Amino acid sequence: MPEVRKQSFYIYEICDVANSDKTITKIKAKNNVGEYPVYAATINKPFAYINFYNNEKPCLVVINDGAAGCTYLVNDNKYTIGKHATGLIPHDGIDIRYLQKVVEPIFTNIAKGYGLGNLPKADILNTKVEIPVNKDGTFNLNLQKELAEKYSVIEEQRNVLLQKRMKLQNMSVILPEDKNIKWAHPLVTDLFYPKGGNADFTFTYIE
Repeated sequence: MPEVRKQSFYIYEICDVANSDKTITKIKAKNNVGEYPVYAATINKPFAYINFYNNEKPCLVVINDGAAGCTYLVNDNKYTIGKHATGLIPHDGIDIRYLQKVVEPIFTNIAKGYGLGNLPKADILNTKVEIPVNKDGTFNLNLQKELAEKYSVIEEQRNVLLQKRMKLQNMSVILPEDKNIKWAHPLVTDLFYPKGGNADFTFTYIE
């Protein structure tokens, strides 16, 4: 792959902030039940459905409180952003899936720095992120989509390995009760040849 050209941008330079309504509570939602979802701090799940909306473009939702820094995509055409979340609507030329993959680790690290599970909107908007660009400085949308797909494959494989790890941790071996059998207790290194992983396989290396 040819050298990837990237340029750093503040989030406020490449995204608009989705309209939000911080007054929506369970009681207000109950009194205004409708078909339009309200997205807040619950990942990938509407907080409620109401009879009005204030956004008409897909966005990336960033959680401000609770699971601060975590993100999820909203693909509805009509929806509202509620409390404890900030919606980011990417400008033309920015792939929303790529944006999510690169900003979520940055956001979660910022939130950890506060130590209180909090990520203010101002910090979100003033975060810098690298975007692939063409030689003329325009956004390289095709490369963003390609990288987003590769990141997704890596994430899927990681989840598969984590599931296998959990299964191994929950496994137990029942030994036969036979007084004539003697058991040895060798070290793992006596049974296997240790081989470390390759630290070169990072997002930067793959790109």
